[in-house]
Amino acid sequence: MTPAEAARVVNEAVYHPHWRLSAEARGSKVIVANQIATFDSSDFTSDGRYWNETVIAPRFEFEVDDAMQEEDVLHQVAKGIDSINAHETREFLRLRRRGRWVAPFHPHRWDGVLLDTALSRAYPDKVSQR
Repeated sequence: MTPAEAARVVNEAVYHPHWRLSAEARGSKVIVANQIATFDSSDFTSDGRYWNETVIAPRFEFEVDDAMQEEDVLHQVAKGIDSINAHETREFLRLRRRGRWVAPFHPHRWDGVLLDTALSRAYPDKVSQR
């Protein structure tokens, strides 16, 4: 499959009602841009509810080769989506500590990245879906 064909596959795909995928070929890669309707993770109420709607636009890319089929392209897209969702989870997941909401794994704070990395190494793959 060519990168242009892979980008077409992404552009024909749908994912989540609040996500819009768009892709373009660039060299041997496909660049996937996402428009995601979500909430501002830095703006929440005292009881921990997020209320300020926003749109974010994260991107990811993947290499394309001649042997790829549509399912291979979608698998790469799923991995990119998983990466975005993991990032957002670390940003939004909070605990109330001493009257404040704290995001211990926040990906935009160095201490959050270090803690997430350390715990991921200490406890790999301990969760399974049922």
